[in-house]
Amino acid sequence: MHSARQGSGLSARRLADGLSRLCHRGNLPEAVKEPGGECQAVQPAKVLDVIYIAGAGRSGSTLIERLLESYPGVCSIGEIGLLSHFVLRLGQDLSEIGCPCGKSMPECESWREIRRCAGLSDDEICELISLQHRVLRLRSFFMAFIPFFSRRLNRRIARLAELTYQLYRGAAEASGSSIVIDGSNIAAGALLATRMPSVRLHIVHAVRLPEAVVQSWRSTKPHPGFGRDSVRRPVLAVVLDWWLHNLTVEMMRLQCGDVRRCRYESLVEAPSESAAGILSGVLGRPVEGAPAFVGPKEVHFETTHAILGNPDRYRGGLITIRNDERFRRELPSIQRWTAVLLTVPLRFLYSYRLFR
Repeated sequence: MHSARQGSGLSARRLADGLSRLCHRGNLPEAVKEPGGECQAVQPAKVLDVIYIAGAGRSGSTLIERLLESYPGVCSIGEIGLLSHFVLRLGQDLSEIGCPCGKSMPECESWREIRRCAGLSDDEICELISLQHRVLRLRSFFMAFIPFFSRRLNRRIARLAELTYQLYRGAAEASGSSIVIDGSNIAAGALLATRMPSVRLHIVHAVRLPEAVVQSWRSTKPHPGFGRDSVRRPVLAVVLDWWLHNLTVEMMRLQCGDVRRCRYESLVEAPSESAAGILSGVLGRPVEGAPAFVGPKEVHFETTHAILGNPDRYRGGLITIRNDERFRRELPSIQRWTAVLLTVPLRFLYSYRLFR
């Protein structure tokens, strides 16, 4: 979803300036720890089930997440893997990042409780943000196999895995849930979760017709979470992102057997059955349709505390689920054919024809 966001890194000076600005405004203390020494792996504890939703952005991941978290015993932390993007690249204060409950992230009682259960200090939150910016990208995991880079990178990755696991555990304990959803989308986040010994990872691969993804990125939406409109992205960047994230998840399928594909078109056609099928696979037993449904495609979403990402995460109340096919009438022909031709042959794997 966010390869452009996670792309070329900022300079060390800009990183330091961003963290200094963040801390100066009273949200976190000035000190930011650089990972040093041998970091210990996350100590084996009670195994936590984590559902990680991966795939290109605007592929229905937010809808999947909200349907799943409507079940008892399931909670979501939103797109926590994008915290460094919002804080450092967009210059947001934590006090400016809104929770769907209407309060800012530092003022939200639920997030305070998550931090308390996670045992994360202000210094460690700063460290988490810094490490996300430095290593939460695909190339870091590939470079970790190169001897020249491996020692330092693996230390940083191990430390980020430890801090992120603490957040997962804190969310589970604060909400009394046994399953935590991370909707960050970025494939690097799924790779990070494989480094957590105390996590039983379940990957949900969100897939959508690339032309529809391009159309979705052409439109902007007001984002209640940080007081500005969502960004627009050019067609070539969206197509590259679609390839990168979907191909990476397909490669992960070879090593991580618990990967479930969820096509957006199938999801909106039978949302209740799709959500029940995903959760049944995680629990290893049949479950009924999501309890939030009040009709075949009408669902009542309660206010949650999952943050960042798609503005739709901040909408509550009664919502009718329908297939968004605006690309058929609104997407310019040149952009539509660019998306069609540049996604061959991977689109065939997902049963998307050239002509629809």
